[in-house]
Amino acid sequence: MRKRLLLLLLTTSLALVALPATASAIIGGTQVGQPHPFVVSVQGSGGRHICGGALIASKWVVTAAHCGTPVQVRIGSLNRTSGGTVTQVAQTIRHPSEDIELLRLATTVTHRPIPIATESGPVGTPVVMLGWGRTCPTGSCVEPLMLHQLTSTIVEDSRCAGGGIRPPSEICVDNKGNTGPCSGDSGNPLAKHVSGALQLIGVYSRTGRGTPTCGAAPSIHVDVPYLRTWIRQHTGV
Repeated sequence: MRKRLLLLLLTTSLALVALPATASAIIGGTQVGQPHPFVVSVQGSGGRHICGGALIASKWVVTAAHCGTPVQVRIGSLNRTSGGTVTQVAQTIRHPSEDIELLRLATTVTHRPIPIATESGPVGTPVVMLGWGRTCPTGSCVEPLMLHQLTSTIVEDSRCAGGGIRPPSEICVDNKGNTGPCSGDSGNPLAKHVSGALQLIGVYSRTGRGTPTCGAAPSIHVDVPYLRTWIRQHTGV
């Protein structure tokens, strides 16, 4: 009887030890330790985080069109609730057919913008995603306060066919290891390294296979370099 009791206690203890590893598994990469002054928290009233975005000029932010009409943005902070610069959105310019919009800021900011790459790159190009989206695959956790990043690669458009990808204006990015963007990551910048520095190639739009589970499919990002003419027309960038 005593042996059975000891075995039961040991089994229970091992199960309890194993629980945190499952509960803390993340789908969004790792917390960022270095500043990224161009990363933007696109916010609603009261500073509520809605989407991510990227500063492309001193008065212009690019994000996803389905993020709607934001009230303000916080720029240049790893924490979406404090630090950096908060300024109001003076104007929203939505693309007529793509999931991308431009936010004209009410004031000029001094944070360093991210340059737009000349092209997104071929299949196999290494990329970096940055944002404050949920770090678990379903709705069982809250969005983190601190910025996270995830490295991945561009994959074939066919991998995102289930999400209705529209090449050449959109990019398909791998979900290796069941990782990827989640709720709160819409509009997040997708970047690649060029000569040791990050350059913008996309903004996150949606999952590549209509699944509600984050990381279960590749992700679709609007190709920013492909739409450079439209961006320059409105911003001069």
